[in-house]
Amino acid sequence: MTPHRRMNPGIPGDQVRADPMFLVSFYFMKLIFFFSLVRAQAKFDFLSDRYFMLGILYVAGIAFLSGVFIMMPQPTPDWTLWQTWLGKTFLIATVYFWLMSRFSENLTVFFLLLFVGLGVVYY
Repeated sequence: MTPHRRMNPGIPGDQVRADPMFLVSFYFMKLIFFFSLVRAQAKFDFLSDRYFMLGILYVAGIAFLSGVFIMMPQPTPDWTLWQTWLGKTFLIATVYFWLMSRFSENLTVFFLLLFVGLGVVYY
């Protein structure tokens, strides 16, 4: 049985050889890691203003996960595209953590941002 190719905006490369179980594991770990950082930012005061550090930490974790689950199974991975994708992920995550630090007092916006976080995870 040959692995199928599928198009996905949240994974670097236009055609990724991806086992569905790898993708489920990748997105599950990405979701848990992201919302653990969001929880830490909301719970601890000293992390609430350190959105740049949280963005770096998130991208480092995603670089590891995507490297293991997405890039290594490919016969010829496109590392330049992967690095570009990580740069975009860093910008999106840093803006998200900045917004979370700005609107942590307003519960309506806070829960709206939590919901928008699912889009950040999917990217």
